[in-house]
Amino acid sequence: MRVRVRTILGLVEVLGGREQDVEVAAGTTVAGLLTHLGERCAARDPSGVFRAEGGGIQPHIRVLVNGRQPAFLLGPETELHDGDDVLLLPPAAGG
Repeated sequence: MRVRVRTILGLVEVLGGREQDVEVAAGTTVAGLLTHLGERCAARDPSGVFRAEGGGIQPHIRVLVNGRQPAFLLGPETELHDGDDVLLLPPAAGG
């Protein structure tokens, strides 16, 4: 199945673009997608956005699935579906 992964700011370089379609197996969870992205982007992830051990992502990065935080669904075990939109948001500051 295919999910769309989007991001902004510094994560654009890590992921290799602002948005991309990612092919994953049916039944993949948010945690599984993050592990997949971490493996795929390891060479472009010197700051360690993706956790090397056990998959996942640094806690300061927000993950939204179809506009909702997985914490309000089933957390990292939220199952993804074909066509889902996953947004990775790094912290932003400004004035």
